[in-house]
Amino acid sequence: MPSNVTREDLVRFLAETSELPLQIRDDLPIRVRIIRAREPLLRAGEPSERAYVVYRGLFEVLDETSEARRLAWLSSGSWIGELGVLMGEARIASVVAWRDSVVLEFDAADTRELLTSDPAHLAALTRHLLRRGRRSVDPRPRPFVLGLIHAREDAALLREAIARTPETALVDGHGWQDASVGTSESLESLESTGVIGVIGAIESIAALEREGADARCLILLADQYDPSWTRMVIRAADRVAALGRVGGDARTLERSLELPGAARGYDRLSRLPTADPPLRDELARTHARDLTLRPDSVEDIVDYLQQLLVEYGRPDALRQFELFEGLDDAALAQAQENIEWRMIERGDQLIRAGDEPDGLYLIAFGRLEASVRGTDGARIKLSESGAREVVGDTGLVLERPRTANVHAKRDTRVGFLSAASFKHLESVIPQLSRNAARIASERTLVPSGVALNPAPTDIMLLRLDPCPRSEAFVRALERSLHEALGCSATLVSKAIVDRQLGPGASARAPGEPGYRQLVSWLHRVSMEHDVVLYECDAHDSAWARCCVRQADRLVLIAAAGRNPALRPFERELADIDLSGDLPVDLVVLQRAGIARAAGTRAWLRERRCELVHHVRDDSPADVAATARRLMGRANGIAFAGASSRAPAHCGVPRAFTTLGLPLDLVAGTSAGSLIAAGVAMGFEFSSLLEQGAYMGERLRLSISKLQPPLTSLTSGKLLDELFHDYFGDADIEDLLIPCRLTAVDLLTHELLYLDRGPLWLAARASCSIPVLYPPVTMNGRILVDGGIISYIPINAILPSCQRGLAVMSNLNDPTNLESLRKIEPYGTQVSGWSQLLDQVLPWRTPRALPRLETILFLSLITSNSMSADRIDEALAHPAVCQVYQPLTTTGLFGVTLELAREFEQKTYERACAEIGAWLEQHGRAQ
Repeated sequence: MPSNVTREDLVRFLAETSELPLQIRDDLPIRVRIIRAREPLLRAGEPSERAYVVYRGLFEVLDETSEARRLAWLSSGSWIGELGVLMGEARIASVVAWRDSVVLEFDAADTRELLTSDPAHLAALTRHLLRRGRRSVDPRPRPFVLGLIHAREDAALLREAIARTPETALVDGHGWQDASVGTSESLESLESTGVIGVIGAIESIAALEREGADARCLILLADQYDPSWTRMVIRAADRVAALGRVGGDARTLERSLELPGAARGYDRLSRLPTADPPLRDELARTHARDLTLRPDSVEDIVDYLQQLLVEYGRPDALRQFELFEGLDDAALAQAQENIEWRMIERGDQLIRAGDEPDGLYLIAFGRLEASVRGTDGARIKLSESGAREVVGDTGLVLERPRTANVHAKRDTRVGFLSAASFKHLESVIPQLSRNAARIASERTLVPSGVALNPAPTDIMLLRLDPCPRSEAFVRALERSLHEALGCSATLVSKAIVDRQLGPGASARAPGEPGYRQLVSWLHRVSMEHDVVLYECDAHDSAWARCCVRQADRLVLIAAAGRNPALRPFERELADIDLSGDLPVDLVVLQRAGIARAAGTRAWLRERRCELVHHVRDDSPADVAATARRLMGRANGIAFAGASSRAPAHCGVPRAFTTLGLPLDLVAGTSAGSLIAAGVAMGFEFSSLLEQGAYMGERLRLSISKLQPPLTSLTSGKLLDELFHDYFGDADIEDLLIPCRLTAVDLLTHELLYLDRGPLWLAARASCSIPVLYPPVTMNGRILVDGGIISYIPINAILPSCQRGLAVMSNLNDPTNLESLRKIEPYGTQVSGWSQLLDQVLPWRTPRALPRLETILFLSLITSNSMSADRIDEALAHPAVCQVYQPLTTTGLFGVTLELAREFEQKTYERACAEIGAWLEQHGRAQ
């Protein structure tokens, strides 16, 4: 460092660097003053007797009447206090040193002479005073300063890590001179009296600023045994990290340096003294909240520095968030200095419903879920948010309490922007306010059924029985994601992780050495690909536990014929998956050529799985269908209730075949369940149509089929026989095409999606029209027709189709409403005996009265969840296509085989047109 600073240096500085043109006379007194970080230079309300120019260092201007809100940053060349001196008024704000700084001090008379003696300078002075109110939009000048406190034996390790981290600069305190803060002195006085250390301290501060001029991050390396330099680092750094040995004297050091309280931000880095696993595990448990580093690991330190650089030193990294769209570099830098980054472990809660909004969260990587509690205490999922999204902003914009709970579904890195900082940024960056208002309005105006959840990006493939078949499926799934869906997919296994990060890296757990490096590396892999497939075996619990913490979805891979009992690791999932919300799918590998699986019920006895995917050997189509369902890009059909018109539904899957669309899953309500089940069974469309028409004919009401109406008008025996004869002993979970049939539980009023157990029984429950047929008792529930709540079960398929195609097959019958409009007024009473005589005696003319089946059918769909407004909401979803084919019939069971064929053809033609137009609109036409 230079040994002295001269008057000529200061005059040259004023002439070249000052914000304002100056009139500097040769004998102008120039007094210098050192202000340590955190010390005030001015206080609001004090008389304005002096003005200052920042020579070296950094100051913040604070409005202390408003929770010390920062108004501006003042760096080298900035004037301080000149406005109060020129106007003769008291200070209106406080000015505090952010770093150890040096100012040049002038009394009131000298200040006025410098700034106003030359009339040519008055215009510049006026512009300067007008700009003063806008300085609050200027960001903190670079660089971000990190203080690294270490033991001497770690110095070489840190120097190597810093050398390998781009855009950083290193200052180690060599030659640093500190000085006590006192009154200002003229430079001549300091030189003549030889005040020890003051000039050296000025030069030290100046040299420090020069070292960091071109870096994004200036790292101050502090030996814990150099108290003067170390204390300066703690008070001046933007963030402090202390590196010590686990089990060493880190806590003693922290107490002596008043850490973490004395630092603006603090990280404790704990380096293990040995790689011995038992010691490592024992010590890591006692330092679970530290960032634990492996012994002599430069890579772990580099990873920490790189993440710090991105989060605090690169404002342009915020452009990935929609909230900061359109902001310039200065605005981004100002936003970044207000964000505090945190690591959130899976299951941790960030937001509680009912709390006042204290800030918002930016998701760097990971996933968060919003949910509410139902009246029964059960958690109801609302939405998910992934990387580059913002959570918690709506409450800030609307100034309302939190409406949902938010927790981490995966290990997640978030940036927290406090409510106070957000409001301040809104006031000085208008574009930020506009962005926040637009995002909040879009979020509140989009119906919950229309909003898209993020597609899974990290899928865990857990092989229950490692074997060549399961290994082949994993490779086939990776190929299918790329070839069939165009996804950039990569496979991550234990071997790959250990090869990249060192032996044993895959076994690291939170709080253990190198875990942060592991998570960061996995994050980088995830950001470089659309999908990451985590391959693991059930017997390798350490790697499997790591995969669970990163996964959006868990896929169990089983081989048909193997032992279906739970594996030991599956029992651990209840402890690992603390939030209990990890979606689980089951893939069962089947022999080639089978038409239907067998024995799936045993695999599901102790497992809760959202979908079962049967994949036959040597069947790329089965693998592709599984990939589409996992990624939410499946093609599915929801068949509406349709009474005897149901055979016409067959035109929709026939249109799929004509258009070359694979069918990945189906759902049905009431009579629509008959078609859904038949399609999932793989029946020919012609056979299914004939069977539907046959059932309609057989179920036509007659006096011989009626019984005393104590529970229902009919016994249900005929319906049971027809369904059992047609579907046999098939279980729903054994179908190659996943199928869901709806029913309503009279005990709980729940809409159920039946996808387990005997197929004929589920279809029978879905078709159990109240009053006409008795409810079905099954597994402690009392089930009736699903059409009471859901006439078109689109929500049964939409989660798997939200980025694919979800077709609503809607066969409305306008004749029911038309017949009601034509009835004769009858008051309040109708005689069934009189109606019967009208039908059987030829000389009597039947009256236009409502029929029982019409009343039943219309009553079912009057207030269910797929009424006109809900249909419109569903149609707003980008994946939904409605095939609406109104068909005229003569009652609940009035369709013959000939009429069924006519209806099916009409529906087929309508489906080809509607689905073809949808494909064209979405760029999927072939």
